[in-house]
Formats: sequence, C-alpha cells, structure tokens
Amino acid sequence: MRCDDSASVTLISLTLSDLLGLVVLFWMGMCYNPWIIYSDVPFDTLSVVYLSGGWPKIYVSRVTSWITAFVAAERCLCIALPLRVKTILTRRRSAYVNAALFLLIFLMMPPIYYTTGLDWQWFPDRNKTLLGLSFTPERDGVYDAVASANIVLAYVSFVVIVACTLVLVYVLKKQTLWRSTASAAEKSSPLSMRELRASKMVLLLTVMFLVCYLPGTALLLVMIFVPEFNKGMFYNNLFTVVWAFVHLTEALNSSVNIFVYRGMSSRFKTVLNRMFHCAKGDPHLEIHSQNQDKSKF
Repeated sequence: MRCDDSASVTLISLTLSDLLGLVVLFWMGMCYNPWIIYSDVPFDTLSVVYLSGGWPKIYVSRVTSWITAFVAAERCLCIALPLRVKTILTRRRSAYVNAALFLLIFLMMPPIYYTTGLDWQWFPDRNKTLLGLSFTPERDGVYDAVASANIVLAYVSFVVIVACTLVLVYVLKKQTLWRSTASAAEKSSPLSMRELRASKMVLLLTVMFLVCYLPGTALLLVMIFVPEFNKGMFYNNLFTVVWAFVHLTEALNSSVNIFVYRGMSSRFKTVLNRMFHCAKGDPHLEIHSQNQDKSKF
C-alpha cells in the first residue's frame, strides 16, 4: 500500500478510539449492576453514568465513525490517485487529521456539562439523599442543539462510509476480474497483492462498522420522531434494554477491529510491535521492522 505510514497512523488512532469505547462501556456496565446501584455509595449510579458514561460513549462513537470514514476515504484516494497519494497523505498530515477529529468532536461536550451537573437530591424509592442529576434553565435548548449536531455527525459519516464501501466493492470486483485474465507474473506482483489485501482489509472494517453501528444510528432517528423514547420518559425501560443491545454490538466491533488490523496489515503489525517493544530497546525487532517497511503493507 503506497500510503502505508498514513494508514498505520489512522489505524492506531482507530485502535485508541476503540479502546476508549471499551473502557467507557465497562464503566457503564458497572454502574448498571444492581449490586452497585443498591449499595451504600453516596450517589445515584444511573445519574452518574449519564455524565461519566453516556455522553463520553456518544463522543467516542462519533470519533470512531469519522476515523472509519477517513480510513475508507484514504483507501479510495489510494485507488484514485496512486501516483500522488504518497505526497498527499503523509504521516504528519494523517496525524493532524486524526487529532483534529478527536478535538473537534469533543467540542460538543462542554455545553452538556455546563448545563447538566450533580446535586444532592431526595430519592423516595431509596429513602436516601444522594447525588443526582441537576439541570440549568438553558439545558433543554443546549441538549436539542447538541443532539442535533450528534445526529448530523453520525449520518454524514455513515454516508461517507457507505459511499467508500461501494467504491471498494466495485474496485475489488474489477481486480478479481483482472486477476482471472492476467498472466502469472502480473498476479504475483507484490504491489498488486498489497493493494488487493489493503482494499479487502478496509472493506472488512467498513462492513463490520456498518453492521455494528446501524442499530444505534437508526435509534437516533427513533428518538427524534418518538420523543417519549428517551431516558426517564414513557418508554424508559424499552429505551434502556434496546440501547444495552446496541452497546453490545458496538463493543463487539471495538473488540474485533484490532485483530483484523493485526492479521491483515503487516505494516500495522510492525508498528504495533515497535510500540510495545520500544521500552525494551530490542535491536533485533528494529532491524526486522526496517527490513519489512519496503516489502509489506
């Protein structure tokens, strides 16, 4: 793959996003545990998880969706401009783009935390005074604006991923047809093999993302057209159960992705090994990595 350095940076960023998502989901699972809910902790766990789990999970999901869109766009650019892509998609530019995605999407979080906080409240069903959610007068307007921005970010990234996936499917079909008629020397070309393997990996990532994130993206529309389908509203129990299933599918995607990267991208595997062995200063690994840089994706 010609943009191997750029692709490795993006895959590392996507791995970090997946890891953050799994950590947040683990924390949310703890807060929904009845043993924790009805323990002697001085706060309402469902209120705390709304701020410390719910919105961070939304943030991480949007980051994951846009980095996935960037991965797919990178691969399409490699196909469309194979001779210029190495100068367009440098490692530094890719790092800037990924950092910008983390930062820009984070900007929707401060308004939520400015209008929503924790305060001491009486909970009759617990017969206790606990820390629970408190809202400022501006909360409803801010929530609607942030929720709308979240929906736009989700669906625009989804459209980009679907479009790039269709392009990759078309290109793979053409490459398969070409390989059926090409000579043995052309079939065994290292460049063509790397390009084919890279396209298959990105296609697998995008399809996995679409399958795992489609339920959650669809529920965003349901929440718009059915306002009672929300936390604390009429369909609160159904809302909680359905989103629990959505979180499982998203956790599956985040858990499997790194194995796909490592299994299908030799370049990513090399970079990952460097990261975990750099503290040991293993010279043999460094030499082996340098020898692979020019020969593998």
